[in-house]
Amino acid sequence: MKRAKFYLSLLMILLFCCLLYGQTAQEILAKNVEARGGIKQLSAVKTIKYTGTFKQPGIDADLTMYFKSPDKLLLDVAIGKIKAKIGCDDRTLWKQNPGGTPKEMPRRSDRLTVAFAENHASLFAFKEKGYEFELVGKEDFEGAEVYKIKVVPEKGDTIYLLIDGINYITLGFYIELGEGAIDAFYFRDYKETDGILLPYYMEARKSIGEITKCAFEKIETNVDVDETIFNLPGSQPIKNEQEKEQGRIPIEYTYGVPEKVDDGWETASLKEVGMKTEPIIDLMDNLLNRSDHSIHSVLIIKNGKLVFEEYFKGRDLIVNEESLRSLVIPGSKYSYTNEVQFDRNTLHFQASVTKSITSILFGIALDKNLIGSVNDKMFSFFPEYGDLAVGERGNIAIKHMLSMASGIPWSEAYPFYDSRNYLYQLLAAKDPLRYVLEQKLVAPPGKVFNYNSGTTILLGEIIRRASKMDLVEFAKDNLFSPLGIEDFQMISLPNTEETFFASSGLFLRPRDMAKIGQLYLDEGLWNNKQIVSADWVQDSVREAIRLPSSNPLRYFANGYGYQWWLGTFSSKNVKAYAAAGFGDQFIFVMPEIKMVVVLTGGNWDGSSPFFVYDYVINKYVLEALE
Repeated sequence: MKRAKFYLSLLMILLFCCLLYGQTAQEILAKNVEARGGIKQLSAVKTIKYTGTFKQPGIDADLTMYFKSPDKLLLDVAIGKIKAKIGCDDRTLWKQNPGGTPKEMPRRSDRLTVAFAENHASLFAFKEKGYEFELVGKEDFEGAEVYKIKVVPEKGDTIYLLIDGINYITLGFYIELGEGAIDAFYFRDYKETDGILLPYYMEARKSIGEITKCAFEKIETNVDVDETIFNLPGSQPIKNEQEKEQGRIPIEYTYGVPEKVDDGWETASLKEVGMKTEPIIDLMDNLLNRSDHSIHSVLIIKNGKLVFEEYFKGRDLIVNEESLRSLVIPGSKYSYTNEVQFDRNTLHFQASVTKSITSILFGIALDKNLIGSVNDKMFSFFPEYGDLAVGERGNIAIKHMLSMASGIPWSEAYPFYDSRNYLYQLLAAKDPLRYVLEQKLVAPPGKVFNYNSGTTILLGEIIRRASKMDLVEFAKDNLFSPLGIEDFQMISLPNTEETFFASSGLFLRPRDMAKIGQLYLDEGLWNNKQIVSADWVQDSVREAIRLPSSNPLRYFANGYGYQWWLGTFSSKNVKAYAAAGFGDQFIFVMPEIKMVVVLTGGNWDGSSPFFVYDYVINKYVLEALE
């Protein structure tokens, strides 16, 4: 009985502490609001205009900025006679550099609008958006004792708000980016304007070291603001008949069920699989009325049925033995096809999507007992290079190669025609296998993720040697033909034609890419036939190593399996894994919602205005779920 009373008392104390803790956070926010001018004054502020200066490394400019509560913002930065613009609303973030075209940007959170909402509303405007507030505690901040309050948006990054413990004025906030990196905003020089305290100075410090300073000479509240200034330039509403006559009539998309052909796919409407058509129509209206995207195709498979399929014009990359050979000639650049209208019959370069296919082929070889296990040592398959199997290098196992953690150095930071690119060096080497195997390790095997096309090429060679088959024939007999994939192309390395370009040398049609995704969604089954074992599917999409926050798919991926990227989409908190390749080639598999999304593209120069997977899937596809 005494023990029961003790636990009851303890429970009551904990409950009281939790209530007190929550009330304290709200009290601090209430004092913050009061210090700024009171809730009545703050809520009366609907629009605000800032005039001042904008400073960034290499830029010293005049600034005019408009904010419309709660989440619309436009910055006009005048650099001489040329203006740069940054704008956002509740769905879109875009920027237009001086003399350039406006580009829509990936957006993970409301951090930009929070920064300027804080400038006049102390986050008041965001309380109605489902934000949660939690007091973390007190800490020292630049000589002042501050309350740190955790602000959790409905979507996006967690924000930590710093409020002066004496005057209850907001001194700044920051967002954690992972591995100790933060983006921080600081507010200074508070002055009274129209009955409220406003900071006339703001500083943004990015984790990459870039510092932006905004100093305001004049702040005006409740100015008249034309709503259209917040719209993405080039996609603003047509205002009059004259604009229609100038050919600016927008293209309106009409959804239709994908055509059923004899390729193994069942088709259905979005509605039949429980998806809304409106967000998908919005996606297409957007893409059809802009010329700056490089998307070539978008396909959606839901519940095993093809429910959406659209293609666009663009240029594919020319990749064959001849183009690879010429890539390493000084002065060479990429070779492209002429602009073509892609369709379901067009083979498309897969780039590093090929790596995930190589992983599947490895799993099939393992299923057939052609290879012992992922613990087999790499050099056991390359006895002719035994002189290189020394020290830690001799301990590299297949699992380390599959998970990009071999410790072998590799960098593709430069264009593929640049001699500093490791793939360039491999293509130029007389013995490309030795080139990879002889590299001095930069980390012990299994410890550090380092994206490496060279070790994937070695994996392809291991499959060829273990199966005693040409890898093209092995893939055809054991993967492509069972899936009904008849049209494909596989490229060999130019200096050793028996070695397949297993990291990037595959061409597939988008519908066949979708079959790969569906095969994995169904744990290796296609038409009730086991193509690759469920064990291998599960093993290959289980996290083998954690990814750094700076990884190429950072707005989605946080882990890596066996040649598959693993992560979560912020919209709907949907977990997924992906095959991903240069130029925006993707196969996304989302087991929880039984969905596969395929994207192909031509973002060869990195000029896409958005991260295509984040833009298409987060903003539109997942929003179409009922």
